[in-house]
Formats: sequence, C-alpha cells, structure tokens
Amino acid sequence: MFYSDLSHECQVDRGPYVRAIGWLSHEHSFSTGLVSLEFLHALRRHTCAPWQPIIAAGAHRCEFCPPRSDGRFVGGSSNVWIPAEGVVYVAPVLVLHYIEAHGYCPPESFIRAVLDCPEQGTTAYRERMRRFPAWWVEYLDVGLPLGERKPSP
Repeated sequence: MFYSDLSHECQVDRGPYVRAIGWLSHEHSFSTGLVSLEFLHALRRHTCAPWQPIIAAGAHRCEFCPPRSDGRFVGGSSNVWIPAEGVVYVAPVLVLHYIEAHGYCPPESFIRAVLDCPEQGTTAYRERMRRFPAWWVEYLDVGLPLGERKPSP
C-alpha cells in the first residue's frame, strides 16, 4: 500500500502531526542512497519490538522481492511510531528491509528522529508520544505492570 513520504496519513494512522515513511510500491519511485550504520542500528532496535497501538490484519508485503522458494513473500505486519518535535513518523517495520535490500533512503528528518528517539516502550518514549492529541494515547500504558501505569483521571 503506497503513501508518499511525509504525507499526513498511512494505512494505520492519520492526522496533521502524522508523517508517513516507507510505504513503498513498485508503481512509484522512491529516493535511494546510503544511510549510516548508526541509523541502521537505531532503526533495528525500534523495529525489533515496536510499540503497537493497532494490529493490522495481514502483512505489508515487499513488492520488489520475488516470492521465496517456499512461495512465501518478504513482509511484516508491524508498524513503528517514532515521535519527534511536532510530528510522529509512522512506518511499516518493512522500512528496514527497504533500506537494506533496495537502497531506500528515507528523509533526513526521519533519520534524525530515529537517532533521537528513546527506546520503544520506555517512560521517555511514552511521554514523547503523549504530546500528540491522538487516538492511540490511551494505549500507551496498556501492557505495563500496574505500578508503571499512569493513573486514570
């Protein structure tokens, strides 16, 4: 499913603060180039266990890779939210594959945000996410031990 980089909507979120990243399609060109190892390591940490306010039904499939020998496709069903100053970047976890396998180069603002973003699920991460008037704010404390949950108003 294609959404232009930095658009205000994607498959799992929309709003004036949302910035879509890495929702690629073979029918649309995308920027390519090299990224730093520091960025790749940071993005890998964020995508290995991302905070998920919503579960998508079905996988986001890489349209650039042929099926594997067993008929399965490269893909993933998780997404990652990266809060930054005034915006939240939302990408499929497949963004890491696009960078490593297909040379996709995301916008510099996303690269800086990933490098600056606290680890997923930490108190610092949740506090950054609370800055946005979003539907998913109520899910920030779900799954935390009772002692770590924010009290209900």
